[in-house]
Amino acid sequence: MSPLLNFLLDYVQKMRPYGGTWLHIDTEPLHVPAVAVAPHPGNAHMNYGVDPARREQVRHQFRSSGKSLRAWARENGFDPKTAQSVLYGDRKALRGKSHAIAVALGLKDPEVAND
Repeated sequence: MSPLLNFLLDYVQKMRPYGGTWLHIDTEPLHVPAVAVAPHPGNAHMNYGVDPARREQVRHQFRSSGKSLRAWARENGFDPKTAQSVLYGDRKALRGKSHAIAVALGLKDPEVAND
């Protein structure tokens, strides 16, 4: 055992009121059974009509052109944070401004139904 744990155990033994135990320190290691748990998929499998390869292609175009997403969003009248959320897949881009951003970025076809 570590010196700190020994000190604490000694202290607890000395400070125990009326001989009763008021603090229990388990010195045994915690044994947790290994259980196979499937990871939560989140939105990883839900791309909502946007191809992940297309997202990466648009990101690559921004990197290679030297133009920032923020500048592009301002030039096109969009909120930069919303544009970033659409490009990185944090927004579904099913309708409204996020859908318009996805179409303007070329992530979605304009004729896709606006559900």
